[in-house]
Amino acid sequence: MLRARRERWRIWPRTRGKRLTPAAITSVDPGEAIDDIERAFGRIREGVKALAGESDRIQATVGYIADVQTQTNLLALNAAIEAARVGQHGKGFAVVAEEIRKLSEQTAESAKQIHATLDRLNGGIRHISGLIEDSGGAVSGGAASVREAGARVRGIIGGVGELAVRIGEVAASVERISEDSAQVVRSSREINRVAEENSAFVEQMAAMATEQESAMQRFALTSEELRRVSDELRKMTDSFSV
Repeated sequence: MLRARRERWRIWPRTRGKRLTPAAITSVDPGEAIDDIERAFGRIREGVKALAGESDRIQATVGYIADVQTQTNLLALNAAIEAARVGQHGKGFAVVAEEIRKLSEQTAESAKQIHATLDRLNGGIRHISGLIEDSGGAVSGGAASVREAGARVRGIIGGVGELAVRIGEVAASVERISEDSAQVVRSSREINRVAEENSAFVEQMAAMATEQESAMQRFALTSEELRRVSDELRKMTDSFSV
């Protein structure tokens, strides 16, 4: 059980460290993607500005054409008046003046249509420009949030990596403690064995001491008996001497 637990502690930092990597979280850097989007919005914004500039130049050209048409119409009208004044000799000139007047009117109508189209185009350009500015602001805000989130994620990954290292160190310490504990267990068993041997030796010594005490008691009794017999022999010897 303890060995299996140590093995799990040893494996955990490696597996967790491999899972929590930037490549595992995302294969594309969101900061780079946001930068690409911002650059694309910048190019679109510049393109819209250029289109607005071209529209303004076309508008100015249409205004110039309208002015020329007005002057041409006046010249045609004056030419028609002069042709009518000279009578038969000015009839051909009057026909040309009428054609010029008709072309002038057609030019004026075309200029009006172009002007209306440019007005709609400019309105669309302004609307698109507003949308681009709003979207650009949102993208910029999102970019800041994504960069901040990316920094936090990198901080978390770094913290997890450091934690994995610490856990590895703890696992190594636990393993060393386990080895020391095993050594303590072996030493305890050796101490118990020696204690059991000492206990047996003590019991043996106690038995020997008991046996020796019994022998000494028997020796004391024997000595007492010998003393008594010696006293009797001495008395008998004394009686013979008398």
